[in-house]
Amino acid sequence: MSIFKKADPNAKLAAVFSTMELQERITFNSTNEEVLKVIKEESDAAISRSFNILRTRIDKFGTTQPNIQQLGSGRILVELPGVTNLDEAAKTIGETPLLEFKTLSPDYEAIVAKNQKILEARAALESTATVGADGVVNINVKQRVPIIRIYNWNDESYYIDEEAKIMPLSDKYSARVLVANGYINEPFSRRYMYTMDDISEHPFARTHSILDDLYSIAKFIEADDFWKAQVKQLYVNEERDIELIPTAGDHKIIFGDSQEIEGKFNKLMTFYKDCLLYTSPSPRD
Repeated sequence: MSIFKKADPNAKLAAVFSTMELQERITFNSTNEEVLKVIKEESDAAISRSFNILRTRIDKFGTTQPNIQQLGSGRILVELPGVTNLDEAAKTIGETPLLEFKTLSPDYEAIVAKNQKILEARAALESTATVGADGVVNINVKQRVPIIRIYNWNDESYYIDEEAKIMPLSDKYSARVLVANGYINEPFSRRYMYTMDDISEHPFARTHSILDDLYSIAKFIEADDFWKAQVKQLYVNEERDIELIPTAGDHKIIFGDSQEIEGKFNKLMTFYKDCLLYTSPSPRD
């Protein structure tokens, strides 16, 4: 916590830990003390789970009176009387559980579906996998198309593609798309597994996330040649209103959220026609 405060004395832990998974316990308004309490409880629960796993593994050794204790600072003490091969014991007790597949499981397609979002979010390619009756895995791959690039307030960047999915930057190319920055607290690691529909339909995420609004506006702009040429950037201000930054001119357009997008752009078009595109009358008028 001292390092966190040193980096930014006014920063809030809630900005990092207010995730969908912890929505019932941490909100964007939670104090640092409240967040630290939840983190400690989660840490204690993880230690407890590890303790139970170790106890199960130690029981398999069949040693006489093994000793396992929880110590402070998240440590666990293990004593195995009579065990001579310490390296083998340490390897067995501390190994990370792995999944081993010996035959094609009937649940394979379910496993693929479960991990699909993670696989897609980590690449600029979208893949689908199916299993044929003969057990052959068929994989179809297509290029993902980003429509907006997000810069959060920690200067982390990623895309949202045309199918409303978050995708990482590519080390092969940089897409020429609309850019969004400003007061955006949306780390890639906390959002990559969700689509914009997931966010807009989830009560907590809908209230605290701005990504679905940015995506909806970007999608509208992308589909309209005029607005695509007129708007080069979206900016989220302190009030969480979205501002449109035009390609030409120094005027500021406070757009708000993504409600009634088409109606707002129609009004903006009227403004452009009646005001910005108005020419001075000739001397004879």
